[in-house]
Amino acid sequence: MKHDWGEYYFSFDVGKQFRNLYTKGTKLNEKFTKYWEKLAETFKGNPWVIAYEFINEPFVGRALSQPYLLLPSIAERVYFQSFYDELTQRIRKIDSETPICFEPITFDQSFPIGINFLIIFLGFSHPPGGFS
Repeated sequence: MKHDWGEYYFSFDVGKQFRNLYTKGTKLNEKFTKYWEKLAETFKGNPWVIAYEFINEPFVGRALSQPYLLLPSIAERVYFQSFYDELTQRIRKIDSETPICFEPITFDQSFPIGINFLIIFLGFSHPPGGFS
């Protein structure tokens, strides 16, 4: 490759695909959801499966055209909350027992908003998938 792999994350095309992944109804989102539904069908009840993790270290997407997504907790509000909610609801129809792990953007926890000794972490408004 011409550049280090991480540099491509800031390209328009990669950003667009992340947005497609997180946006309900796009082809990529639907295929990703069907993939996870198949995994849930296959591994439901398997004692060797500790948990499902939908996406490891998700990236914000269109960071160049939407730089505010790089701010702490914004990507979770704009994309991840609804993405994880929808995916969790569909998986729970198949497997209601296996724990599901959720991640914010990788660097989100590195920048707490602090006032004196009070530190507030913002991001998800509720547990992905809702309260149960």
